[in-house]
Amino acid sequence: MTLFITLVVIVAVVVAVAALVVRSRNREANATRADELRARAAGTAQATIAPAQERAAVAEERAEEAREVADRAEAEAEQARLEASRVEAEHQAQVRAAG
Repeated sequence: MTLFITLVVIVAVVVAVAALVVRSRNREANATRADELRARAAGTAQATIAPAQERAAVAEERAEEAREVADRAEAEAEQARLEASRVEAEHQAQVRAAG
């Protein structure tokens, strides 16, 4: 009977040690996997951010050019309004002079 109890205790100790070893290896494997995933995510982010920044810079340049064009168009429209008012005033003066 004592031999049986001794064998049970030895088996229990072996199982407990095996469980600890498996848990430790799993923890190490998970840490390694997490490091790999972090490195991959950092690489992906770096590869994505740089082109996005370049596109944003190009878009900002285009927007500035569009603002300049709009400002010029607005100035030209104001000039045209002033010229139309001048021509209308001239015409009114001629109509009064003729009448």
